Amino acid sequence: MQILATRKRVAGTLPLYEYRILVPIDHLLRNRAALISERCNDPISGGPHARLHDVIAPIDWLRMKPGLDRDEKGRDIARIAEHIEAVLIAALYPEVTVNPVPALFSAPDDPGDSTIITAMNEIADGYRFLYRRALPTITAEGFGLRLPEPGTPA
Repeated sequence: MQILATRKRVAGTLPLYEYRILVPIDHLLRNRAALISERCNDPISGGPHARLHDVIAPIDWLRMKPGLDRDEKGRDIARIAEHIEAVLIAALYPEVTVNPVPALFSAPDDPGDSTIITAMNEIADGYRFLYRRALPTITAEGFGLRLPEPGTPA
């Protein structure tokens, strides 16, 4: 599956960055894509993208009405998605060494904005499988992440 990894500087005096892993909506099955209401539009790659928690979530969770029950069941989905995102971001952006990745990360230098379009193994609807695995042992290689060639502009 295709993924989009981004590093974007947040306005201000400190070099604070937001890191994200997104999946193009048109790379998901139509029934899953139709249930994802929160979409991110990326001007670089074009088109709407989904956050990782919606990609790995069970389809029955995506069909649930908003409310406390959905929020409660979504905590584990979010936790696993954050862990996967941290593993992938650390492989693509080595300056990030924390798990989970904070909403705003203070980069040691000022590395600049970056967008990496790459691919990895399919993980859509993978929550139940990932939940049963020893999540701390999962690596970027285990996800089949294709790293950019050295010297390729990020």
